[in-house]
Amino acid sequence: MTSTPKSDGFVGRDAELETLAGWFAEPRLATIVGGAGVGKSRLAAEFARRWAGEVVHVGLAGARDRMDTRVAVARSLGLGPRAAEREDLGRALAARGGVLLVLDDADHALDALVELTRDWSAAGPRTLCTSRSRLRLREERVLHLGPLDVSAGPDSEAFSMLEERLARTAGAPALSQDEKLAIVRWVEGIPLAIELAAARAPWLGDATQRDVRLQQLRSDARDRPERHSTLERAIAWSWEQLPPALQRALAILAAFPAAFDRRAASALLDEADASALLAPLTEHSFLRIDLRIDLGLDPRLDPGLDPGLDPGLLRQDASAESGRAGRFRLYDAVREFARARRPDDVALGEQRLDNWVAAGGGSPEDVAAAAERVLAGTSTLGALRALEVRLRACTLARSRGPADRILDCTEGIPSADLAQASLEAGARLSLARACGLRLLGRFDAAREAASAALRAAGLPGEIRAQLAIEAGLAAHAMRQLDDAHASYTEALAEAPRDPLLTGRIHGNLGAVAHDRGDLATAERAYEKARAALRAASHAGHVTGRAEGDARPAERLRGVVRANHALLQQERGDFVMARASFERALELLERAGDAHLAAIHRSNLGALLVEMGDDPVVREGRALHDAALKALERFGDRHSLVLCLCRRVAASASLGDVTSAERDVDRAAGEAFGSSDPLLERLVDLHRAWVPLARAMTSDAAGERARWTAEAEQRVGAAGDLSVSDDARAALRLLRAALGSFAGATVSSMPPGAMLVGVEARCVRWPDGRWADLRSHTSQRRMLDALAERHGRADAALDLAALQAVAWPGEKIRRDAARNRVHVTLSKLRKRGLDAVLQRDERGYFLDPAIEVHRVPFTEPPEEG
Repeated sequence: MTSTPKSDGFVGRDAELETLAGWFAEPRLATIVGGAGVGKSRLAAEFARRWAGEVVHVGLAGARDRMDTRVAVARSLGLGPRAAEREDLGRALAARGGVLLVLDDADHALDALVELTRDWSAAGPRTLCTSRSRLRLREERVLHLGPLDVSAGPDSEAFSMLEERLARTAGAPALSQDEKLAIVRWVEGIPLAIELAAARAPWLGDATQRDVRLQQLRSDARDRPERHSTLERAIAWSWEQLPPALQRALAILAAFPAAFDRRAASALLDEADASALLAPLTEHSFLRIDLRIDLGLDPRLDPGLDPGLDPGLLRQDASAESGRAGRFRLYDAVREFARARRPDDVALGEQRLDNWVAAGGGSPEDVAAAAERVLAGTSTLGALRALEVRLRACTLARSRGPADRILDCTEGIPSADLAQASLEAGARLSLARACGLRLLGRFDAAREAASAALRAAGLPGEIRAQLAIEAGLAAHAMRQLDDAHASYTEALAEAPRDPLLTGRIHGNLGAVAHDRGDLATAERAYEKARAALRAASHAGHVTGRAEGDARPAERLRGVVRANHALLQQERGDFVMARASFERALELLERAGDAHLAAIHRSNLGALLVEMGDDPVVREGRALHDAALKALERFGDRHSLVLCLCRRVAASASLGDVTSAERDVDRAAGEAFGSSDPLLERLVDLHRAWVPLARAMTSDAAGERARWTAEAEQRVGAAGDLSVSDDARAALRLLRAALGSFAGATVSSMPPGAMLVGVEARCVRWPDGRWADLRSHTSQRRMLDALAERHGRADAALDLAALQAVAWPGEKIRRDAARNRVHVTLSKLRKRGLDAVLQRDERGYFLDPAIEVHRVPFTEPPEEG
């Protein structure tokens, strides 16, 4: 069946059609359940059109009792209206063989159909119902039909349907893609609403924005039932069937801006158990089940899942991690209808929702909506509760953005309200403001805000520690590493015995050491951070803190793991680094921190580019694309610039000169005036990728040499960027890329010079022999450290120092360490180091008489 072309005008629903086809491979009863206008009848008609056997369609819109239903079925079978009284409809159906019986608009005939379908079961028809509610029979399978998909934008089913309907609408204007997207997003993909919008298109004008209202979506079609003439009438037709208590409950629930669970509904409805109200509203399709949010499943395609419509399951404890009732959602159209019909009840719901958010309840969408009312001055909350809503909104914006929302929530607070706030609440406001300033790249102001709050006496140790951390983060972003280290150390002294805080601080200290290039110290700090955060997880610090932070232990574990991945990448352990990044992203996404997930998604992209294979580089550029979109929404310009620079490297590595040039120009504009003293220099360094990409794509040897020389000049002009792991990674990647053009450079080196490749992955000894050290990690780490210190007064490295660079972070006995160092040095001597390695009382060093040059090779060049 699935290969049958669709009828004219039918769009999407491939998965649903395939599901129905699988169900009806044998006789059974199934019901398509959904709200007004979602296309239940159209889906049933399309399935029937594709059915290989006989189809009997029964319209039950006018049926009100058992007799009405029997007569309608009899007529559809061609038996005449009186046949329902004389003949057994079951026998008539059995005589038709494998008939498909479609019972359309069965809402008022459910009780009658329960009896009739039991009689028909022995006759073996395949029965497909459409209704806002299920029949509640044990053998019934239920397909929950929601709106058409809108998430894919122009590639979505809803967009395709609108375009198809507009093409058939006389006088429809040539709407832009954005205007069409505005329509389908506003109507949430409801097929009926899309049809009505297309019919109104000649008169829409500027009303294609989100202020399109239901009353504008009217249809003049005469062959449509009155209740479908507008979506508003379709909703009203169902609304009038609700008793007043359910109408009031639905209006109160309209205060929720997005999905909500049973516990949230109970808080607003002022009911200990809201199931008695939620169940009938769900059955009448005013609420739709959003179970996938909680369980990661698609209830439409699993016939065994029907929790939202089962009152018994609705009464389960919503706090359970498994088997819970899921979440509910109103269509925007239903929400606005309820606002128009019962505005006082909606206002009561909003008042209760604001109080619930202030007390620590509510989803992120609830927090954002409550904060909007506080900022707009329409909330009825008192000063202290309004302040709690502001603080919760700040925490939400820190992980989800936009970052400037934090400043909105910490500014413009009436002085009378501030006077009522406690010293701790005021400090929390200052902490939130400092965080917002930092995320917006205003590092000086962020540091001053945190430092000023620290000067207040009497603050709890936890708040003082958090303020010191924030001051350190601002200094760290400005590359003031000594000041950052001092602030983090102060935070460690102030911190109570809280494993979350100590884990976070040790992670930040590790990042400072990493930026300094002290990888061994960074490794030790990251291990302390991981140990503290493991303790936090075991202690139960995984579900949130007083300020509403989501899963803080997982978020911090994700950050530390990602920072450790950067360290592994710098050492050349790419496979381990990739695994660490992927695990970090899992933790950050589970914690709900979209901002940090975007930053480290870009870091993973940079790793894939450095790994070098063309398909992997393309995967890396795709990660940068996704990260950029998130960072743009968030408003983090500093991270945006870094991500743009990384995408420059990816595009250039793929030979895409145009994209590389465009991104580096944009990065320069975004970096202008930044408080980070290295950011503009880092952008200038990445400009080297543009001539390098031109060299990669040129067939002329002269042009390649000219572009390569320009790239090398830009790399050389970058100066000392060693206090930034981002800059070191960029230099490492640029030098590796320049390796393919380095033949002339190598040939110009003086005879007898020792040439050391990137991270000592390869080396040319003074006698001209090349050695490949890529698979010998400890040997190349030792050689890289010796080459790095060559020519310095403190060039010598003793056994302890050599052990630390070759096996960073490992704790082994002194005698075992000495033995490992001697074995590794012996292997290097056999490869060619013996001719240049010297030793005195201070330790080992390279012969000062030889020249040592770095070359941008990651592997020995081919001979010739």
